[in-house]
Amino acid sequence: MKGDVVPEGGILVIPRQTVKECITRLGKEITEYYRALGTDHLYVIAVLKGSFIFLADLIRRIDHPIMVDFLGISGYGEMKAREGAGSVRFTKDISLDVYQQDVLLVEDIVDTGLTLSFIIRMLKERRPRSIEICALLDRKRRRIIDTPLRFVGFEVGDEFLVGYGLDRDHLYRNLPDIYRLA
Repeated sequence: MKGDVVPEGGILVIPRQTVKECITRLGKEITEYYRALGTDHLYVIAVLKGSFIFLADLIRRIDHPIMVDFLGISGYGEMKAREGAGSVRFTKDISLDVYQQDVLLVEDIVDTGLTLSFIIRMLKERRPRSIEICALLDRKRRRIIDTPLRFVGFEVGDEFLVGYGLDRDHLYRNLPDIYRLA
C-alpha cells in the first residue's frame, strides 16, 4: 500500500490479507465457543499497547454481545522478569467488574508466558466465571510457563516482528502487514 513505511531490512512475514482471514476465523471460533457456553455477554480485555489494532478488528468479527476494557502493563515485563531486572507492574487497570463473568483476554503476542501468567493470576483474584486467551501470535517454543491459549492466530519463531500493533521503539504499529526485522 502506498504510504506504508516498511522498516529498513524488514521482511514480510504475514501479509495483511492473511491477517484479515485469520481474524475472520478467530471471530467465528470465539462466537461459536461463547454461544455454546451460554454466555450472555463477553468481557473482552485487551493488553495494551500492542493488541489494540488486533482487538479493533477482532471484535468486529465476534457476533456476540461484548464489553471491552483495557489493561496496561509495564513494557517488556517478560524480558525484565526473565533477566531478573524487575517485575511486571500495571500502568492501567481494568474498570469493568469481571466477577462471575466470562473474560476473553486479547494479546498481540505471547512469548515466555511470564507476563501473561501474572495477568491471569490478577484477574482470577476478581473471580470471573472463566478466563480464556486469544493471541494473534504465539511463540510457543519460548514458553517458560505453560499458559494455555484457547484461540491462536499464528505460531511464530524467535524473530523480532513489527506491524499490526507490534512495535520497535514505538514505531511501525500502524503497518497493516507483519514484518521480521533483520
